Formats: sequence, C-alpha cells, structure tokens
Amino acid sequence: MIDSYLLIIVIAVLVILSYFFDLLAEKTHVPAVLMLMVIGAVIKVGAHSLGYEISGVNQFLQLSGIVGLIFIVLDGAIDLELKREKLPLILRSFTAALVQQVAVIFLLAIAFSLVFQVDFHSALANAVPFAVISSAIAISSVKRMNYKKREFITYESTFSDILGIMFFNYTIQLQAFTPASAAVFISNLLILALISVAGVLFLAYIITRIKSHNKVFLILALLILMYALGEKAHLSTLLLILAFGLFANNLQLFSIGKITKYIHFEKLAEEFKIFRLIVRESTFLIRTVFFILFGYSINLQSLMSMDVFLEGMVIALAGLGIRFLYYILFSRRDMMPQVFIAPRGLITILLYYSIPAVYVIPELTEGVLAFVIAFSIVIMIGGIVRRGTPNTGMEPAKIMID
Repeated sequence: MIDSYLLIIVIAVLVILSYFFDLLAEKTHVPAVLMLMVIGAVIKVGAHSLGYEISGVNQFLQLSGIVGLIFIVLDGAIDLELKREKLPLILRSFTAALVQQVAVIFLLAIAFSLVFQVDFHSALANAVPFAVISSAIAISSVKRMNYKKREFITYESTFSDILGIMFFNYTIQLQAFTPASAAVFISNLLILALISVAGVLFLAYIITRIKSHNKVFLILALLILMYALGEKAHLSTLLLILAFGLFANNLQLFSIGKITKYIHFEKLAEEFKIFRLIVRESTFLIRTVFFILFGYSINLQSLMSMDVFLEGMVIALAGLGIRFLYYILFSRRDMMPQVFIAPRGLITILLYYSIPAVYVIPELTEGVLAFVIAFSIVIMIGGIVRRGTPNTGMEPAKIMID
C-alpha cells in the first residue's frame, strides 16, 4: 500500500512541475500537455519497476477529461468579446471547423470501411474522434500569437469540440441516414440553443440573488450538472458552457430592457472577476491531472508496432491534408502558422473511449490514438517554431484585466 504522505508529495511535485512546464512552453513552443504525457509514461515505467499498479486509471481519465473539457472551454470563452464587427470572424471560424471536420470524418470513414472491412456506420463512429481539433491544446498553445489569430483559433477549436460531440452522439444514435434523422439532428440544435440561453440567464439570476460569499463553486457545480444532464439526454450542452463564458465577458450586451430588473449586472461584473480567477486556476489543475493520467494509460509497447505507425501516420496526415486544402482554397493569404495548429487531444480521447462495443474497430488501438495525438502536436510545434509567433496584435483593454 502506498504511503499517504508519499502520495501527497508526489501530487504536489507534479503540480509544481506542471507550473514550470507552462513557463517552459512559452519559451520552447512545446505544449505543456505533451510534457505532462511524458511524465505520466515515466511514472508508469517507474511504478511497474517498483511493483506498483494503479487501478481504475481509464475511469479517472474519462472523469477528469469531462470536467477538464468544461473548464477549458469556459476558460477560453471568458476571454472573448462579442461585437457586431466580430460576427464575420465567428462565422468564418465556425465554417472552418464544420467544413474541415465533415471532410475529415468522411475521408477517414471511407478509408476505415475499405481497409478494415467494416460497415460504414462503424467506420463513421471511429472516424469522428480523430477529426476533432483539441481546444485544450490549441488554445493553450497560441498565447504568444497576435490577438486576431489567437481569437480565431479559440473560436475554431471550441466549435470543433462542440461539433465533434454532436456528430458523435448523432452517429451512434441513428440507425440509418434518412431525412427524418437529419430533421432530428436539426431540432436538437434548436433545442440546444434555447437551453443555452435559458441556462445562462438562470445562472446569472442565481448569482445576483445568492448572498453567501461561497457561490463560485456552486455556480460551477450547476454548470457541470446542466452539462452532464444534457449529455445524458444526448444534447451537446458544451454550447451552454461556451455561452456562459461569453456572457461573463460581455455583460454590456445583455444589460438592456426589462432583464435589468431581474439581473444586477454591476454585481455580476464584480463576481465574474473572482469567477475568472478560479476557473483559470481550476483549468490548470484539471488539465495537469488528465494528461498525466493519459500518459500513464498509454501502452508504450504498442507504439513500437509498424501497423500502429502506419495507421497513425495516415490518420494524422489525412487531417493535416484536409486543413491545408481548406486554407489554400479559402485563406491563402493568411494561413501561417495556424494551418499547423490542429492538434488532437482531450475530446479525441474521450470520444474514442465512448465508442460503443458494437462499433469498435480492433485495429484502431490505443497505440494508434496516442500516436495521432503526439504526431499532431509535433506538427503543430514545428509549424509554430518555423514560422514564429510574435505577439504583435493589439488586444482590447478588457482582455488585459488579468
């Protein structure tokens, strides 16, 4: 049995290392999450050599991943401003995420069905996880880019997460691709939009009515509860998380009309200063736990397989190729270095482990998953380092409050 104090020391050291990895990432462009994955793998080797075995890692991995996703999207959203002039940016980032993801999904699904001799439905279910750009990695990797590019990447990767979850839920639920199933998908979108608006207003009302000082974690618990209930109902309520983060940073847009009778926006502004700080710190901690656990869960021997190498390389290059093609067609004048910023990560891992047993393709092992994630991160690092990311863009003063 592991000594309790020894375990506390290990956890404290890992958190401290994660902090220094963040500092190192700013200078080397190597994402802290990659270093955390390596630490997890090293811990596994060390634990096995000492005769220790940690059970239930995959369950803790999924749990921390779900909570981490909520905090990462929330953290990214509370730095974004909504203005009329930003509408083209939002539409452009949504279009980029949608077109690329659909193209990658169908390209990989066709390849999987042909190579592994599985039905197209199973191929689709396995293709979706590999088509999602990780906001967890992308957002944290563009801090030194100019504001406009950083803003685009934040929106694009967040939309990619949301769309990926929606496509995955849609794929595993439908029995056949019919006009009726498409109608259900569209109706779910409308329901989701209404839930998001109602949820944000409800939470804002609660915040201004609670007199206790211990309200931030209550609000976070309510957010997580609403997200989990939505997911159980097969609705991608990650949109609610994004909407709440945008609301928190754009109160002036909502302080109009009769709504001010029920929601005290001046009080909200003060509360959200504390909220932002706690979200940022919590995101750091949860991200640390998740990627160390993922590094620990990787079967290192599987990475040595030639089949894993070839399958992982094809999947990663397919995603990169679609992204290059999109940028060449629609954004040729401004494609560096963001064309390389398409890492796979947290959502890819979560969706991969959520594939129903009936749709699982045995050849797409955890080794393939780890290879795709690592290779996409290496490509991103290479693109950023080669191009450089000087922070020359002017940021709105509101963003500089932190």
